[in-house]
Amino acid sequence: VCAEASARGENLVASWTERVAAPHLLALFGAAPGARFLLEHPARGVGLAAVGTCATISSEGEDRFARAAEQSESLFAQVRAAAAEDVGAAALASAPKLVGGFAFADAPPGGVWRGWPALSFVLPELAVAIADGTALATASVAVVPGADATELERRVCAILATAARAPRPAPASASGALGFSAL
Repeated sequence: VCAEASARGENLVASWTERVAAPHLLALFGAAPGARFLLEHPARGVGLAAVGTCATISSEGEDRFARAAEQSESLFAQVRAAAAEDVGAAALASAPKLVGGFAFADAPPGGVWRGWPALSFVLPELAVAIADGTALATASVAVVPGADATELERRVCAILATAARAPRPAPASASGALGFSAL
């Protein structure tokens, strides 16, 4: 990816997905500074935690969705995604994705939402998706022309290590109820 970014003279995004031991998603979310997103259904064993910011898409006004669609197409054209061999078709579940939200009104939000754009989505540095007993972590990093491949690999490994350091859920009790370790 570094060589391609340099040859093209364009910024790209390198994205790597691999299997990880399933972290406690709420703990991962709670420990992260900055941008973060959590969508989880613990009783069904599915969830997505996303932390950090690789890229941001934001827009305002009545055409904000059309502009955001254009921005996301442009962003995903820059993404170079790969996965560990053992991930296989499951990589789709944790492929690079945008997380965020939008206001229902065209005008910038007010009240507690003042300061937020009417539409904002983030391509997270780290996304961990859990489904069907499998946890996949995806690290995404910006790659500028002239970037060093060794430094890029170090950054991806450091991001993935965040998922490895997160606490693990407590095992389900004999009654079948879910239990989680304390934060």
